[in-house]
Amino acid sequence: MPRIAILHPDLGIGGAERLIVDIALALKFYGHDVDIYTNFHDKRRCFDETRNGQLNVFVACSWFPRNIFGRFHAMCAYIRFILLAIYIVYIASKEKQYDIFLCDQISACIPVLRRTKKPILFYCHYPDQLLTKRESLAKKLYRWPIDVFEVSFVCLFVW
Repeated sequence: MPRIAILHPDLGIGGAERLIVDIALALKFYGHDVDIYTNFHDKRRCFDETRNGQLNVFVACSWFPRNIFGRFHAMCAYIRFILLAIYIVYIASKEKQYDIFLCDQISACIPVLRRTKKPILFYCHYPDQLLTKRESLAKKLYRWPIDVFEVSFVCLFVW
């Protein structure tokens, strides 16, 4: 059975997180070996399956800040997710070779994961581009490269 690595930025309690947990449980039910990798997992604020041993959850690259002085949340999330993919490809894969990657929410990890030449499934619960207001020039300038990268990385998706 295939070994599957699921990447999710913040494994807390929410709709996207519930979906990831349910996908992982379903894959395990059908005999797949599944690991979930995340940048953040608070065991006081998460689904039971992620803390009671039903699912393997690995936290990596949490040392990188989630924001800079309360700003740049999206930029930090992208960098953290790229670092997570680098960790999986170059460190975690020395112990476990994955056959498939399921990347959730942030497409920035796709170029790194492509180095494995393994199938990548990108699932976007809701595009970050559509959530952000761009009312000021500064916000438009900040979001422009992030939006371009988001669209570009999704176009790199290969199954």
